[in-house]
Amino acid sequence: MKDGRRKQLDSANISGVKSGEWFRLKIVQQGDKIEAYLNDRKYLETTDRTFMKAGGIGFWSKADAASSFDDLVVTAR
Repeated sequence: MKDGRRKQLDSANISGVKSGEWFRLKIVQQGDKIEAYLNDRKYLETTDRTFMKAGGIGFWSKADAASSFDDLVVTAR
C-alpha cells in the first residue's frame, strides 16, 4: 500500500489453513527480492522496488478477516 493504493505483487494457492489456528508467516526482503513462507514452506518469490529503504513494516488483511499477530520479530541483515 502506497499513497492509498494497494498493489498485489503475487498470489499463491495455499490449502490447509483453518480458521482459528495459528501459523507461522515469514517474509524475507533483500533489496528488491521478496520471499514469503508459510509454516517454513516457501510459497512466493517476487521482486518489487517500491520500498527499498529500511524503516517500516505493515500488515493488511481483507475487510471480513479477523487477524491476530503474536511474537512479531523484525531483523536487519
